[in-house]
Amino acid sequence: MDGYKLVKVGSIPLSKLKRAAKTKKLSLTAAELKGDKTLLVHPSNAKRVKAAQAKGAGVQGLELTEPEIMADIKYHSNMGAGMHGGSLWDFIKKGAQYVKDSGIATILADSAQQLAQPFLGETGSKIARDVVRSVTGVGLSASDLKERMKKVRAARKGKKPLGGSFLIN
Repeated sequence: MDGYKLVKVGSIPLSKLKRAAKTKKLSLTAAELKGDKTLLVHPSNAKRVKAAQAKGAGVQGLELTEPEIMADIKYHSNMGAGMHGGSLWDFIKKGAQYVKDSGIATILADSAQQLAQPFLGETGSKIARDVVRSVTGVGLSASDLKERMKKVRAARKGKKPLGGSFLIN
């Protein structure tokens, strides 16, 4: 748990969590501090939450960090949702998957390639983009992916050596 502490909280509205993910500040009402959901937070935040719970009050302006949020997601993912419930921050993970599935990631990666050209040159930026494509699959059209999978299947059957990553031309 990397030095973080577990605290019990209740239901927190998604809108409040989204705002907290952007601003890195979270305020919780007394009602939101009552419940059986677990949240992994920095020890200083845990101390503030527990003090507020003891008083039956809310807590204002918990300062969150990106690693703190990611640690909570990782903790809940590793422990299994059935045992501890899902992370309150799961929408971030789902949002990242949506960005990849929707094709937005491809647009962003292609834009990054164009922005990198002045620094890396045309060849260097293409190589960097191909590495991203081979690692993530971002930027492959359905027909590209089908064609590359055919190459993989053929290589597995011993028809043709694959050579290098099957995702890079």
